[in-house]
Amino acid sequence: MRTTLEAVGDALGKSGEKDVDDSLRMPLAELMADYVPDTHEILKELDADYVTHLSDGEPWEDRSGVHMTVPNDVLLRVMRSVSASPSAYAVLRNAEGQYAAHTMARIPRTAKGFDLSTPVVGNALAFGALDGIASDVTARLSGQEAAKWNKAAITALGSAAPEKIPDFKADPADYISATWAKGLNDTTRTDSAAFRSQGAEYLSIWAQGRADGFKPPSKLTKDCLNGQSRKSEEATRSLRAG
Repeated sequence: MRTTLEAVGDALGKSGEKDVDDSLRMPLAELMADYVPDTHEILKELDADYVTHLSDGEPWEDRSGVHMTVPNDVLLRVMRSVSASPSAYAVLRNAEGQYAAHTMARIPRTAKGFDLSTPVVGNALAFGALDGIASDVTARLSGQEAAKWNKAAITALGSAAPEKIPDFKADPADYISATWAKGLNDTTRTDSAAFRSQGAEYLSIWAQGRADGFKPPSKLTKDCLNGQSRKSEEATRSLRAG
């Protein structure tokens, strides 16, 4: 996987192109979706292991399994290249959304401080990187083309959600991701509040599903919003520079 991402990233860098061939977009998106535990960490840039192992050139293993890494800008470039296809972008965003929801579901009810904030803000940062990718795609399209891209991406994300939202106790992760996806029914743009606040919305939905009176700290909600916005801007700058 690492070799594939680096090869595609290198080819894009040499050609100056932003998009890969249409026939490669969905296969590459689905391949990256299979590696979402790693792409999540690379996008949010909080786990030092994903930086220290860059020089290894090989996967590494720890208690949670086998991992691979590439530079953040390389992953952004490749994700951006497949996202010319709104359906491929939806695959990436849905995979991240599902993984982030599972991250939320694993948080103990008694978690406080960094045990609560680290996974929650980390999710927001990863979503922010995907916001930046969408911004770079639509910024290079005409108004009509951007509207079509947005509509197709949102439709694809909505269609991936189950028709019925599962019970939180039975499946907390699917409850979180499905509840958010259902909220896209009145959304027409990927730069809308529904997308730009996804990290904070996941926190709110998780708290709602718990139904035990827990209220997210206002500072944590603010940190999610600010972190997602900052990471979006960073991703956009990186893509423009590349």
